[in-house]
Amino acid sequence: MKHMILVLLIGSSFIAKGQDIKDSAIPPLQASQNQGTKTNIQGGVMPGFKHKTAFTVFAGTQGFGADIRYGVLPKLSLRLGAGVTPVNAPNAFQLNDFNSAIGLKVNFTNAHLLADFQPFHTSGLRLVFGAGYFIKARTDADITPKQSEQYGNVTLTPDQLGNLKISASWQGIAPYLGLGLFRVFPRRIFNINIDLGTYYLTAPKTTIIATGALQPNEQNNDQLQQNMSSYRWLPVLQFNFNFKL
Repeated sequence: MKHMILVLLIGSSFIAKGQDIKDSAIPPLQASQNQGTKTNIQGGVMPGFKHKTAFTVFAGTQGFGADIRYGVLPKLSLRLGAGVTPVNAPNAFQLNDFNSAIGLKVNFTNAHLLADFQPFHTSGLRLVFGAGYFIKARTDADITPKQSEQYGNVTLTPDQLGNLKISASWQGIAPYLGLGLFRVFPRRIFNINIDLGTYYLTAPKTTIIATGALQPNEQNNDQLQQNMSSYRWLPVLQFNFNFKL
């Protein structure tokens, strides 16, 4: 009987030992790691945010130019670029009571840094804000008589009448505010979006330079400066052609 009890005790110890070895075959730490990985996969953990970049060519009321766009946050991107507005119209318009050739030149060149904020993921509506530095922002109107004019008993030829040049300049920093339509970055390679907004330019500086019989008009420059003091809004309607980088 004693021998039977001894055999049972030895057998029980081997069975318990074998169970311990079996249970220890999977370390608790490894099992926890595997379980955690499974939870992450099943839970659908969102991947990290990926910064996007695009190259943009634009054209609109402020001329044409190019930008580099960079996604800073899921709803916020920045764009750095430059634009130019070259206009040269030798016969832009006519004066009813003065037969003359009126040429118009517009030269706007700016560098800008703008931010696009998209408040809703499911909408293409964007708030656009920032500023531009207008390296050049100048408009020149040249008035040249085309025929002789009668003043009382005196007839003045075009050369005697002279020439009149009126200029206005808005050079400097201008804040920008507007709205954008459609996605900032292309889903694949290319997309188009639109900007609607305005720059608020510096107060213009005007000059009048005249020759001949028109020279007395130079004294009207102070009045011209005052009349144009509120001409500071530069509306923008712009089409952006974006290429994914």
